[in-house]
Amino acid sequence: MMESLVSKIKEGISSLSSPSSPSLVSSSAYDTAWVAMVPDSDHPGRPMFPRCLHWICRNQRPGGYWGQTNHRGLPTLDSLTATVACLAALKTWDAAYPQSIEQGLDFLHSSTAELLATHCNNGTGVPRWFAIVFPGMLEVAESLGLDVFRGDFFQEVEGVFEQRRQILVEKGQLGGDPSHGEHCYFPLASYLEVLPAEFVGFDCGGIVASNQADDGSLFQSPSATAFAFMATGDERCRAYLDALVAESSLGVASRGVGVPAAYPVDEQLPKLIMVDTLERLGITEHFVEEVADMMRCIHR
Repeated sequence: MMESLVSKIKEGISSLSSPSSPSLVSSSAYDTAWVAMVPDSDHPGRPMFPRCLHWICRNQRPGGYWGQTNHRGLPTLDSLTATVACLAALKTWDAAYPQSIEQGLDFLHSSTAELLATHCNNGTGVPRWFAIVFPGMLEVAESLGLDVFRGDFFQEVEGVFEQRRQILVEKGQLGGDPSHGEHCYFPLASYLEVLPAEFVGFDCGGIVASNQADDGSLFQSPSATAFAFMATGDERCRAYLDALVAESSLGVASRGVGVPAAYPVDEQLPKLIMVDTLERLGITEHFVEEVADMMRCIHR
């Protein structure tokens, strides 16, 4: 049994040569939701990437949420932003998924206050990325008529909104953020999809022109690029999204297509993930040569 498993894993290791292979990179529920929200250019009443919408429908966790879990299998802060985004995607298409929406809202209503209290950084607030993304997603959800806000956690959510306000006031522009101590932050423009309209200044086209990469993306971010395409109709953004979904579809059956949080994937990332997985499973002694080869490639 073990010999057969080792053989299959070695076959998988040998297939890690593709620079952008997404096979070992987890799908991001949050980014998949934003890609699922993109309307078809020829038929605005339906999604451009329906398989991303199918992925959302098929990947809701038993607790009613989407997103990452911790080592004990419990939801994390990521599950809050991912769940709001997935509910927004379902609601965007007024989809026939009332039960999924109800279960997602039940999770948010029952878990938001506890998760915010648990994950605050020793009294300094929630992590910076969350302080930017979560309020923006709540505003998107509210604009779609989703009943996310509840009185029993309003105070905790208000604290996150205040933290976002401080970040935006301190920054005041969309360029690269300065380092703070040991931290170097992503530029605010990489969170384009959740920035307040008054902060963006209704100049989404200018932001795209200033930050678009050669591959058509904004910061290799599927979510920011999906929003940029919806806001501007930029054809290079569309080409990036087409390539992203096509690449993520490779080897996938009919269960829907999830996209990663960043694309293209750095060629060394799948190797790092594989080495980490083998170590976590405690079976590296069966892959000494393969691990050594992967580590040489990474350091080289």
